[in-house]
Amino acid sequence: MNKIRYLHTLLLILVCSLLLLILVGDGIRPLASSQAASLPNAEPLAQLDYLTYLPYVDKDYPWANLFGVEAKSSFHPGNIYTNYAIELKSGYARLNRRITWRLLQPSENEPINWGLLANFEDELRTLRAANIRPIVVVDDYPLWATDNTVRDDGQPTSCGPLLPQRYDDFAVFVQALVSRYMQSEFTVHIWELGNEPDVDPNLVEPNNNFGCWGDRDELFYNGDAYGHMLITVSQAIKSVDSHAQIWIGGLLLGSPSTIDPGHIGRPEYFLNGILEAGAAPYIDVISYHAYLQWNGQQVD
Repeated sequence: MNKIRYLHTLLLILVCSLLLLILVGDGIRPLASSQAASLPNAEPLAQLDYLTYLPYVDKDYPWANLFGVEAKSSFHPGNIYTNYAIELKSGYARLNRRITWRLLQPSENEPINWGLLANFEDELRTLRAANIRPIVVVDDYPLWATDNTVRDDGQPTSCGPLLPQRYDDFAVFVQALVSRYMQSEFTVHIWELGNEPDVDPNLVEPNNNFGCWGDRDELFYNGDAYGHMLITVSQAIKSVDSHAQIWIGGLLLGSPSTIDPGHIGRPEYFLNGILEAGAAPYIDVISYHAYLQWNGQQVD
């Protein structure tokens, strides 16, 4: 976006310069000899160079790279992942599988175990020193807050949607994260709620590290339920950090068109469900994952 603004500004300068020449025409010319003679220490004007000064101001300087990176291993000073991110001049780093509500608060009303996040906090300090903005993914719900009856085989699982009566509990948990990590030591302002939530729990192993909100038997694949959760949690985040960005969990979107015999839901309608729930005003970024298998070929 900044690059586009730069080009627009440059084009405006060129247009103004052209208009100046058209309007003035041959008006930019040496003074008459009688006028030149009246100037102190005047040189022959025919020998002078003529300059046009057009000041340029860019309010968005310095330019920030819109591209980012993700690494399953940690970012620490001097390691290969950090060095590559810096060499690429990455603007962002997506931090997934760092914050799991299931591990940080396995029992209801138990205090958050901040000690488990020591490595994560070191990563945040490293990224801040490198001027790389973190995108923090929050997912993996505890059994006490999850609808773990969603599997057709009857197995309990943490890979399922949050129970509606637990949206407020999740909001309190995320609010605590935001309050802690918005501070200048860490400078986190981007929160992604879930990872590929448009996945039906029956299509993955129990306790999989996904949001697992999908429901093949629901018209919008349960995206509407996820949208209602977004409304609750987004308001809680913004009440603490007015500069926070709320990203929906990166959608799997494994195929642009799916047919699942015997089921009415389609995962590509998950986003429709979010919008049907009225969550649009509570979202800053719609995140999705692109898969090259769409064309029938696996690209490594």
